[in-house]
Amino acid sequence: MQKKIILKSLTTLFLLIFVLFTVIFALEDTAEQYAQSLGIEESAIKIISRLDRDNHFDELEKDFITWLASQDKESQFKLAFKYAFDGEISAPEMSEILSTPIIKKIESEKTSSPKSEIEYFMLDDFEDKKITEENKWRLGKEKMWQEGFYQNVYIDSKNSVEDSGSSLCIAYKMPTGPRITFGHGCLTGIDSEQFQKEYVNYDGITFFIKTTDTTKKLVTHIGEADNKDSQELYEFNFFIHSNDWTKIYIPFNRFKIPEENAIDSVLRLDKISHIHFEVCDTPENPGGGVGKVWIDEIALYKGEIRLSTNIKEKDDNFKQIAVYRGEDSQDLSFSIEDLPKSKKLALHEALYYQKLSGNTVQCELCPNRCTLAEGEVGDCNNRKNIDGKLYTLVYGQPCALTVDPIEKGPMFHMKPGMRTLALGTAGCNLKCKNCQNWQFTQVGPEETENYRLSPQEAINLASKNDCEAIVFTYNDPIVSYEYVLEMAKLAKKNNLKTIMITAGYINPEPLRELCQYMDAIKIDLKGFTNEFYQQVCRATLQPVLDAIKIIKTEGVWLEIVNLVIPSFNDNSSEIKAMCSWIVENVGPDIPIHFSRFWHSYKLENMETTPVRTLESAFSIATAAGLNYVYIGNVPGHSKGNTYCPHCGKLLIERIGFLAIGQNHIVNGKCRYCQERIPGVW
Repeated sequence: MQKKIILKSLTTLFLLIFVLFTVIFALEDTAEQYAQSLGIEESAIKIISRLDRDNHFDELEKDFITWLASQDKESQFKLAFKYAFDGEISAPEMSEILSTPIIKKIESEKTSSPKSEIEYFMLDDFEDKKITEENKWRLGKEKMWQEGFYQNVYIDSKNSVEDSGSSLCIAYKMPTGPRITFGHGCLTGIDSEQFQKEYVNYDGITFFIKTTDTTKKLVTHIGEADNKDSQELYEFNFFIHSNDWTKIYIPFNRFKIPEENAIDSVLRLDKISHIHFEVCDTPENPGGGVGKVWIDEIALYKGEIRLSTNIKEKDDNFKQIAVYRGEDSQDLSFSIEDLPKSKKLALHEALYYQKLSGNTVQCELCPNRCTLAEGEVGDCNNRKNIDGKLYTLVYGQPCALTVDPIEKGPMFHMKPGMRTLALGTAGCNLKCKNCQNWQFTQVGPEETENYRLSPQEAINLASKNDCEAIVFTYNDPIVSYEYVLEMAKLAKKNNLKTIMITAGYINPEPLRELCQYMDAIKIDLKGFTNEFYQQVCRATLQPVLDAIKIIKTEGVWLEIVNLVIPSFNDNSSEIKAMCSWIVENVGPDIPIHFSRFWHSYKLENMETTPVRTLESAFSIATAAGLNYVYIGNVPGHSKGNTYCPHCGKLLIERIGFLAIGQNHIVNGKCRYCQERIPGVW
């Protein structure tokens, strides 16, 4: 009898517990409802609901959602996406992974776990959506660019990556037979200006895609603001090999642009306004016909992911772009103007001159070797004979003063992205007809507004602005020799790098002294004939060639720039001779930059250098055996990047002079094959 009473009591207790749990789960019988009760952000709730695919809200899921609710709102969505939206983990596996004790472990192992390195930001997953103006999907047109193209874009509630859900569908009809053009078919897209602030924080775009016809080329376009109707957008063209859903990851730096638009090939992530998806025929497969393409779960991602092996990239006649992330990677340059101005010229006795009969002097600094009578000024406009002594008029008086990235030199093999203090004075010993800074290089210091800045004050200013180096540039620093030399000496004592940007028109003895205090020198080798130097620069070639050899011999890092001017120095045989001379005299590892000419000064009416001319020079230089050849003044050109000459991998990705996108040089070597990369790293 007593056993029956105990058994009855236990049965009653279990029934009460069952009723209690039933009431609790009636109130909150799904993960989604529990998340709602905690006030989690709506976009995160949608993803959290995928935890609960078995319609059983267990304790592990509850622990995860409770933990997620304790995070700040901004990170809720990203965390939910990261742990619940991968699509490769089942609900039970996810529940086990997301138990509270393990969460902390995952968080602490982010750098070693591939899954935890990837972050997502959802743009659209099409659940419970209709195509409306409110969600800003662009339908395209019923009749496309050519007669016979038709499309219907709609939300397909019967086809989704998820077991239940919706996707975007492009149903199309393309004409068969020969056509005038290929490449533009049926498309749709999303106006995404509301996400602009997010793009700069991510590395690429990801989505699922499915097609009925794997012979059709698929295209993802990205466009910038004010260019919504243009079809010449940044593109990623590809084929998929399967009729099943395929997950696509496209890094922003894998988007490309048609060759004819390569000059403007810098994708600004802070300006993205729309994303398009397109399906089209190709000349190889002009089959036309009827088909469908589905797209689902479009998101931005952060992390390093390889392209899917289930796709084939198609990029004929397209060029690589550079990626600009907005304020975080903006041009580092800015002028320094809040310094005291100099009201009178400062006299400082010059080095490297000799006294002649009477009060005449001869300057021995550069090959001009100016002989100056009392009161005369040299060809450089800043060295003057006063009472039989030669004085520099620009000591401690720069007229141009900025903070620049090292890449503006250009100097590509020296501490990429390094911040530098760049300065220059009035005057120059050459008279280049194409001078970009002619306003102060072709006049004396009495005609420029100068700052009062001693060598020690320049060092202090560099430190104040977090600069790691001083660059002597803008005019030719040779004519500011005494000022430059003293700054360089002080810089070395203060652990600052020193770089000189010069035409190299200097005599051997002063150059050798200067080399003792220089870390790097860039030479503007303006041409490779005496005729060019005499006609354009009022100088001669041989002293420059001698300077190049001296710099190499003295152990200073050397880079060479050749500004290619149409009809003046763009002759293929001249470029070939120059490249061969460089290889034979200073070696194949000296970087050479072929820069694009922009009309200026006395060559104002000249045409800009065609990009194909620079590419031809690039080919000539590589054929001559030079390992590091660059194309400059063409933003976004792939030949502005550094590649390993041994394995061919991209080592340094440059975004013009704006920023460094990637750097795979480790301890002076290629991280992939360990090839030594010459430079100052």
